[in-house]
Amino acid sequence: MPRHVVRRVTELVNDDEIALPNARILIVGVAYKPGVSDTRESPAHDVMQLLEERRVDITYHDPHVPEFRTDGLNYESVPLTEETLQGCDCAVILTNHAETDIAAIVESAPLVFDARNATSGIDQDHVIRL
Repeated sequence: MPRHVVRRVTELVNDDEIALPNARILIVGVAYKPGVSDTRESPAHDVMQLLEERRVDITYHDPHVPEFRTDGLNYESVPLTEETLQGCDCAVILTNHAETDIAAIVESAPLVFDARNATSGIDQDHVIRL
């Protein structure tokens, strides 16, 4: 599934005429499941590695995981602010924590790829579900 997510995000970003090496992707949620800090077996490892191979500018937000290490790379969680959301080309929801403000993501991010159906019931053209 991580390869499919990356393929779809690549297509969507390219449709917006943004080349992947220039794309800024915000990963929302890197924990294995909602409400925990455990990242073992999290799809975020593979998704972020595949995006890194494509030289994408990656940031992430996870209220339960302040630091994330994958494939020898270290990341720090960024605050989920309007500025952060507007500054990305695509927000990719991988873990749907209860504390994550999905409405704010939909309101401020230019493109949202929802791999967890967190945006169910929200009908917006810029929200794409898996």
